[in-house]
Amino acid sequence: MRCEIASELDDLHVNETSPGMAAVARDLAKAIDATDAPTAKAVAAREAVRADVTAHPFDAQTDSPGP
Repeated sequence: MRCEIASELDDLHVNETSPGMAAVARDLAKAIDATDAPTAKAVAAREAVRADVTAHPFDAQTDSPGP
């Protein structure tokens, strides 16, 4: 993983306020760094977002967490 991303997460204290999102960001950074292929990077980003949305669904009408 790129040091800049880890450093930025540390500077923002993301692990303290949102450890789950920090983990998603770190996993995404690792997946993107693992390849030079643009399509693979796009797939990694899509899957990271999909996993987060699946874990934390929201109401599309109100843009707020669902029931």
